[in-house]
Amino acid sequence: MNAAPDYPAAWNNLGNLFLHFGHPEDAIMRFDAALSISPEDGNLHNDRAAALVDANRFDEAEASISAILRAAPDNYDALLNRDN
Repeated sequence: MNAAPDYPAAWNNLGNLFLHFGHPEDAIMRFDAALSISPEDGNLHNDRAAALVDANRFDEAEASISAILRAAPDNYDALLNRDN
């Protein structure tokens, strides 16, 4: 992405598009790019965890979700991802 490489929402949107169309590994790369800019964004972590689940990378997803829940025990998206 050349137009706005430091815009995490754009990376997140791309990640969600890749995830929606069944390309979780490509989505993870975009979520990682967004997180490199905005590492404290819980929504980005949740989206990445969902992509990890879709990629059958369950151990990584569990670790990611556990970290989110340690920081925010009532994070609804993380609780939903954990249940999935």
